[in-house]
Amino acid sequence: IKQLLLFARAGEAKRQKFDTSALLKEIEFLRKAFPSNIKINFHILTDNPWVMGDPGQVKQSLINLILNAKDAMPDGGTVDVMISRRRVREGEVPGLSPGEYVVITVKDTGVGIPPENLPRIFDPFFTTKKEGEGTGLGPSMVYRYITGMGGAIEVDSIPGEGTKFDLYIPATTQPKPEPEPPKKFESANLLLVEDDLTLNKLFKNYLTKEGYKVHSFRSAREALKFFEKNQPDLAIVDTMLPDVSGDDLVWTIAKKFPRTPIIVISGKKPEAEIEKLLQSGRGCFLMKPFKLPTLSEKIQTLIERRKKSPRWN
Repeated sequence: IKQLLLFARAGEAKRQKFDTSALLKEIEFLRKAFPSNIKINFHILTDNPWVMGDPGQVKQSLINLILNAKDAMPDGGTVDVMISRRRVREGEVPGLSPGEYVVITVKDTGVGIPPENLPRIFDPFFTTKKEGEGTGLGPSMVYRYITGMGGAIEVDSIPGEGTKFDLYIPATTQPKPEPEPPKKFESANLLLVEDDLTLNKLFKNYLTKEGYKVHSFRSAREALKFFEKNQPDLAIVDTMLPDVSGDDLVWTIAKKFPRTPIIVISGKKPEAEIEKLLQSGRGCFLMKPFKLPTLSEKIQTLIERRKKSPRWN
């Protein structure tokens, strides 16, 4: 009864874009359901397997054909399911308009279909199976599904060698991925402490163009004087400074401004205690040389983290 109802509704096809290769993942369960002497192989031979049709009906068609292939191989064999893409010319495939089609091929190494039965295999209730083994609705349902989507089916069979079904389904363009929304830029007041004049200017100019307000200094003493009346949103500190150890400056900032993230920059790894401080969520380390966009990305990450984390509030 279920197959009769499905057959009666076979013409009610949905029209939507979908990726036929995704259907192969959905029917992989058949591999476990088949005897060990029957192998199912899947092959995707196109980089654009997208079609316009009904994914549920195509999936049901594939299951029907694969199950029929199993029945045609009582002593075992192989089923190959292939997805390819083909341009069809006028009159090349009966019933098809010229255009691009995705072709899903189901090929088995079974007993084959006698030539006299080939013209009737899509007739409702036609079957060569013994009574009780099948209704004969499977192939006819597949035919109605595929032609209802504007496609066609070709069949080749050689008795004793196997059968091949080619399902032609109208191809379509692959949907473009949705563009990622631009990340919201958060401006900030930055403290930059870098003793090398060239690097100091380079970092300051880049970060200023990015939209930050940068207070740059070349010594810890200058930075400490700045701290007397100002609190930066984020500090960028080189650990190799001429007057005071950069590590000492990092600790001073951490104690005086517990809400200020710190980016430590250096040509060598920070001391263990500084590294532990940064890894606790207070900041991060960048090994010189580094790319300037990386610095801006780290700034944005730390500012966003400060907004969301309770420890900063």
